[in-house]
Amino acid sequence: MKTNITDLPSTLDKVVKLRPVEYDWITDSGVKGAETKGRQIGLIAQEVEEIFPDAIWLNKKEQKTISYINLSVIFLKALQEQQQIINQLAEENRVLNERLNSLEGKIDALSSTVAK
Repeated sequence: MKTNITDLPSTLDKVVKLRPVEYDWITDSGVKGAETKGRQIGLIAQEVEEIFPDAIWLNKKEQKTISYINLSVIFLKALQEQQQIINQLAEENRVLNERLNSLEGKIDALSSTVAK
């Protein structure tokens, strides 16, 4: 059961600070050297921890690991915030276009009056 439920605070300003990267994943194979598991994409846990400490946990080897499940909720919140901004800008654009059309109509009316 969930208790003490609160809305997530704003995350957009923090999300844009994250640095998506490509990297080669190396595992400790127990042999001198390491085994490459190929090119990966993701985030660096130490960098994420500075911005979203709740999205980091320690695995069995005490290595910092990113909880992409937690990050998905953070990203969802940022997406919602971004959509609000888009909606506000679209409304401002609509209002400005109405004003522009009105002013153009007045200019056309004045131009035809002056031309007579």
